[in-house]
Amino acid sequence: MPKEPVTLLLLSVASPIQIGLYDRSGQRIEAFSYEQKASAVLYSAFEAIEGRFEITALAYARGPGSFMGLKLGFVFLRSYAIVKGLPMYAADSFLFNEGAPIGASRSRSYVKEGDRISIRRLESPPKSAMALPDRLDWSAMDAPLEPLYIQPAV
Repeated sequence: MPKEPVTLLLLSVASPIQIGLYDRSGQRIEAFSYEQKASAVLYSAFEAIEGRFEITALAYARGPGSFMGLKLGFVFLRSYAIVKGLPMYAADSFLFNEGAPIGASRSRSYVKEGDRISIRRLESPPKSAMALPDRLDWSAMDAPLEPLYIQPAV
């Protein structure tokens, strides 16, 4: 029996790690959430998904966000895309949290104003959670594939 073709969207820039599967029209058909670290979950998650679906394209949040989650997510997806010959797409993380500030470190947060992303000290940073969209916005998936590192790793 043929497997249903899907686009896989990975949000590994914040906890929990989220994976969404989208049909040809861009409608989300399934979602997964993992509290473990990216290094502990990506391989087994993909193995389970491949058992039920045919992954035909990949997309991810390219940052800003957790440096390690971002780096592992990118390396895993890019390697998978190359090995399988799949197209890969990216968007900045603000697409997945309604543009709210994203925690950077302590009281500092990434803030997006227009096309510019900066780091600001916020007295009480809002709690912003990443969320898989119900429908993929392909027009926003046009960012460069490389991870968006705003500040160097500490």
